[in-house]
Amino acid sequence: MNKKELLRLYAAGERIFARIKINDTALSGVDLSGINLSKAHLMAFNLSDANFSNANLSGARMLGTNLSGANLSGADLTDADCERSKTDNVILVATNLTGAKGFGSGIGAFICKTIEPGGEFVEGPDWIE
Repeated sequence: MNKKELLRLYAAGERIFARIKINDTALSGVDLSGINLSKAHLMAFNLSDANFSNANLSGARMLGTNLSGANLSGADLTDADCERSKTDNVILVATNLTGAKGFGSGIGAFICKTIEPGGEFVEGPDWIE
């Protein structure tokens, strides 16, 4: 699947894109709220400033992905592989990061009512400086 097809299907109401494979694509600033990308391969994506609120990203491989400024409120990133991902200014409200590998809240990240990768609950609100 390519970027154009993904956006066309999403605009038509499709939300389930589990296990898709897309590499090196820019989706900066797009609204993909409620999308299901569980176990998808999203390598070296630019997802900066994108809206992934209430998205299912569980088990997704997101190595080297730019998530800076992304809204991940209500998103499920359980067991996602986020090694080498950029997470500056990311928004994490009621986000589940249980078991997420390599996910570190970057500078300026906002965290509230979120489960960290190790299972600890952050009531927040908290900003990472």
